[in-house]
Amino acid sequence: MAEHTINPANPGAPSAHTPATGPERNLHQDHDTVRRNLDAAQDSAGDAARHAGDAAKEAAAGMSERVSETVSSIGERIGETADQLRAKADAAADRLKRGANDAVDRAHAEASRTYSAVGGRSADTIDRARDWANDRIETGSRRYADLRDRGSDRLAQGQNAVERFVTENPVLVGVVGLAAGMLLGALLP
Repeated sequence: MAEHTINPANPGAPSAHTPATGPERNLHQDHDTVRRNLDAAQDSAGDAARHAGDAAKEAAAGMSERVSETVSSIGERIGETADQLRAKADAAADRLKRGANDAVDRAHAEASRTYSAVGGRSADTIDRARDWANDRIETGSRRYADLRDRGSDRLAQGQNAVERFVTENPVLVGVVGLAAGMLLGALLP
């Protein structure tokens, strides 16, 4: 077996065992080389990962900034569009209000013209209607008075005729009264 020596004075050395000579020494050197290469690869990979992480952070920050700017731009556009729509709605409401006021003013003017044109004629028409109604009332009153007078005359004449008949034919009135009484007596139970 080969002889080994321990080198405690150099703790940063790749191996604490140092082979003295022979193939073991070559294996040990290969091992150290592989370890150095592995350490260098790990360092390179760590540096690359740090660089990639930094680049990803920068890209994410850039993307975040662009997204924020885009959202801000969209918000401004929405605000501008809302303001434009509000202005258009206000203008449309003002046009409708002016149109309604104009229509009311035109209707009022037309009504005034019509009233003025009809005003003179309406007074004559009202006077004629009043005269006609008064004539009808007077005619109706005269007819009523006439019918009332004739009715009372006829009633008085009828009463006088009955009285005269009763005075001129008292026996006949008595016989008729007796017959009527007997008829009523026969009808009652």
